[in-house]
Amino acid sequence: MRPEIGRMLSGWAPHGAELTLIALFWFAGGRLLWMAVVREGWVLGFVALAFLAVGSGLAFALRQKHRFGLAADGRGVVEITEARIAYFSADGGAFLDRDALTSVDLITRETGSYWILRQDSGPDVAIPHAAAGAGELQDLFAGLSGFDMETALRRLEHKPARGGLLWRLESEPTGLTQIRK
Repeated sequence: MRPEIGRMLSGWAPHGAELTLIALFWFAGGRLLWMAVVREGWVLGFVALAFLAVGSGLAFALRQKHRFGLAADGRGVVEITEARIAYFSADGGAFLDRDALTSVDLITRETGSYWILRQDSGPDVAIPHAAAGAGELQDLFAGLSGFDMETALRRLEHKPARGGLLWRLESEPTGLTQIRK
């Protein structure tokens, strides 16, 4: 096997269970669809399409998670609970209450990409994109109203020379908003 193909496939290795589940949904949907065509059963055809749709939805979600980059080969460990975001590293660490989060930036340096989580009541928390557990930030960001995940994914893939603000908390009563740059 060519080395670049091996590296590409090894990135999917931690997702074996998800890939198996997707394959089962697609196989079952395809089999049911074939049975519906042969037996002219339109009800079975709808069930087959539902299986294929669920499998495709799971595949899309897994692809986004993979694009978000779950490499976990950087410095430090991220731990997220219901109330707090924690980052631990050999150089120290930092904590941030989820309710205190006011903005999210993504910056790229020579040493890699970093999520900058800002709060009014304390110091900013810089989390390396490749830190162990940093993939859990995707779930946190998905819960922020107005956070544009596609913009974040594009910035991670293209690594612009300068980062920028991805999301901030509005001070107005309308709540949360997003900023695109």
